[in-house]
Amino acid sequence: MATIEVKNFEKDADEVSTPNNARVETVNISGQRVMKLTIQPGWKWSDDIKPLVGTDSCKAKHLGVIVEGSITCRHDDGTQVTYSAGDAMLSTQDMMLGLKEIHKLLPMNFMALGVSNLIYY
Repeated sequence: MATIEVKNFEKDADEVSTPNNARVETVNISGQRVMKLTIQPGWKWSDDIKPLVGTDSCKAKHLGVIVEGSITCRHDDGTQVTYSAGDAMLSTQDMMLGLKEIHKLLPMNFMALGVSNLIYY
């Protein structure tokens, strides 16, 4: 039998955290963790998250959709890519995230699907 489950990030968030320059809303749907990450212009992993988690880069796998804005991701191996609104993305390498300077005026909204090991406290 099919199961349909719907949760709204604003009304039904199971968890909300507000690390520096960001807001993370999480819903749990059928055992999957789905996150909405809204980051403000100027947000950088090294400044805003590294001090909280103590690693030089994010160690999580990222699968998601960029809803608004743009973000540049630089992996530990030097690979760099910019994702923009409408892009679906998958990253399996450790990476550091930072907004491109050209996007100073737009917040970035990112929907992460099935990401279970992101920690933002």
